[in-house]
Amino acid sequence: MENLPQLNLEPGQVHVWFTCPEDIQDPDLLASYHSFLTEEEKEKQARYIMPWHRHTSLVSRALVRCVLSRYAAVKPHEWRFDKNNYGKPGLAEECLLLPLQFNLAHTHGMAACAVTLNGSVGVDVERWDRQRDFDRLAARYFSSYEANLLKEVPEYAKRRLFFNIWTLKESYIKARGVGLSMGLDLFSFEVAENGHPRIVLDPLLEDNPEAWAFRLLTPTEHHVAALAVERQPDFSCEVQSRYTIPLIHEEIME
Repeated sequence: MENLPQLNLEPGQVHVWFTCPEDIQDPDLLASYHSFLTEEEKEKQARYIMPWHRHTSLVSRALVRCVLSRYAAVKPHEWRFDKNNYGKPGLAEECLLLPLQFNLAHTHGMAACAVTLNGSVGVDVERWDRQRDFDRLAARYFSSYEANLLKEVPEYAKRRLFFNIWTLKESYIKARGVGLSMGLDLFSFEVAENGHPRIVLDPLLEDNPEAWAFRLLTPTEHHVAALAVERQPDFSCEVQSRYTIPLIHEEIME
């Protein structure tokens, strides 16, 4: 895949790349991924106790590096990263050849990396077929509007609605880059007339809801992903999803 032409991103465009870590087991390929990491990243990856966690961490880090290299003449091992005061990763100053913004998420069976230009972006992905006490969790973490909405839906729809709201909330928090210092109950999601999610914000957050676009994505029948992207003036939000095995394969998802 080294001969592939670089991809272009226009203002308002977001590319979301998905990969399934469990599908990547080739020892030579994993060794290549490991060679991309800095010594600090290797140490962090080795600290995970569970093998699946170490594996997912390795594939996720390789995903970010390989995806970013599709947009700039930088090799995967050459990327360097910084974090803001709340721990949100971003490109180090020496790698800002383009105003690329990215965000990474992973869960059981899926990793996702969202890339855009200029504006902030956040992505979250969850396996939604897990069973939980959704009403109890909503009462603790959701706004009163969202918690009541969850109570009103039939049981068969409750689980999917919960994870839709949860991933949307996570995507917004990650896009803002302030961590859980932002109360989850200070903003709600509802469906706008265009069918896309729309955020309703408490004035305490000092943010403009019209400054953000949100999308829900379904990378597999078992996973839901949510995207939050800072709107670019005069440009609509255009999202394209791709599936990849870093270094080996990529395809546009329908």
